[in-house]
Amino acid sequence: MHIPGCSQTPFGPENRGSLRSRRGRKTKVVNNAIEVQLGHDDKFVPDGPRITAWVDSALKSVQKRAVAITVRVVTRDEMQNLNVRFRGQNSATNVLSFPSDNLGSQRRGVSGDIAVCSVVVQTEAQEQNKAADAHWAHMIIHGVLHLCGYDHTTDAAATDMESIEVLILRQLGFPDPYNLH
Repeated sequence: MHIPGCSQTPFGPENRGSLRSRRGRKTKVVNNAIEVQLGHDDKFVPDGPRITAWVDSALKSVQKRAVAITVRVVTRDEMQNLNVRFRGQNSATNVLSFPSDNLGSQRRGVSGDIAVCSVVVQTEAQEQNKAADAHWAHMIIHGVLHLCGYDHTTDAAATDMESIEVLILRQLGFPDPYNLH
């Protein structure tokens, strides 16, 4: 089982600048390596420190550290545009990851961008009867694991990635998102 619609986008210089260039007045640098951007106002979006804690938890679990990670919370339209541009899919999705193609950054740690669509995440949480925070944490962790090179393109890879997600979420006090009753 994998998360429908999510994806790690291909490496390339055109991908790296896709989110950083959109800085605006709602940019919040939470620490030196992780930046959280709010592309719009949404009362359901977790705060920057919480998102940063989820990023840190995911990185620690796979023994990586952040060099430069941007998490941008986007509108449905912005996500749809990103999904069309980088995946050829004309729909909004929950999360997209853009790993850095900078080899120097990769040697020092994890670098890249994560776009999360607040409307899609909130809708999925409601439809799947999940707590909003649990689903947000899952999507952030999922995006970070994509930056770390994990994917779900095969059953074996999906099983590996999901087991890591479940472990991290359990450590954070959230239930297994794949086995809810």
